[in-house]
Amino acid sequence: MRVFAPWILSLLLSAVPVFAENPAVRVEISTNPVRFLEPFEVRYTVPGAEKILAAAFASNDFASNSVDIRLKGIISNTLTVTARSLELSNAALPVLTLRAVVDGREREFTAPETPIVQEQLRANITNPAPAAPIYYFHDFSWLFLLLGAAVIVFLAVFFGRKLLSAKPAATAAPAASPVDPWEEARETIARIASSPMDEHNAKEQFAVLSEAVRRFLEHALGLSALELATSEIMTGYRRFAADRGFMETDAAEIREILEHIFRACDRVKFAKHIPNAAERDTAVSEAYALLSKTQSLLAPITDDGSGGSK
Repeated sequence: MRVFAPWILSLLLSAVPVFAENPAVRVEISTNPVRFLEPFEVRYTVPGAEKILAAAFASNDFASNSVDIRLKGIISNTLTVTARSLELSNAALPVLTLRAVVDGREREFTAPETPIVQEQLRANITNPAPAAPIYYFHDFSWLFLLLGAAVIVFLAVFFGRKLLSAKPAATAAPAASPVDPWEEARETIARIASSPMDEHNAKEQFAVLSEAVRRFLEHALGLSALELATSEIMTGYRRFAADRGFMETDAAEIREILEHIFRACDRVKFAKHIPNAAERDTAVSEAYALLSKTQSLLAPITDDGSGGSK
């Protein structure tokens, strides 16, 4: 009977359910299988122990076991930890060493490495159709080429019709004959001479006379007299007389007339001189003399042999 006692004891122990390889420590995992990155609890219980004093994992190293383990607490003979699996495949809880009090004495217990069954990740596909119909890629460059060709054709037709329907520009009417500068100046000078003059309109009459002479020089001699100062007009006239080949006596006579007219007008306009009727009549006479002298030199010859407008 003594020979078979160990065998009978072993048979009886094999019939008792256990939760780990070491029957002295019971290991319970709250979730089985566990999910990737989701926390779960692991309870280590020492049956018959009065209390657990301390616990230490042999290798709590992520690089070696791919499990993040944190101590949650000890209640009597049960140690609870929280863990997370950081491995897509199956992982394992490392070896745990416990010190507990049993029958008034401290004893050491070991929980061996505990495998963790990892729940297989599955793609959550709601549309079982093949990928090709969902992601339908085609080369649409031909469509852009067709659109560009259509735009070019449209622009060609549009501008072509514009060009065809455009009416030829009407022939510009011949420019009206320019006003004779001598006649225009005589009319202005005659209005000045026929107008009564007093101290209120004297400045205005001399200003109109100066403008009439300047406009005459611009139209008849081609000088920009309306925009030039008196000294610049005289310089321009000297150049004009030399270019036209005026005789010295004729050029000097016209120059003196211009100087007398502009000097009288500038005195009234800028020096606040109040002229009398005699000074106005003298300036008018010199303006008439300017027209007569330049007309004899510059005005075109008419059919009857006389010079331009009179």
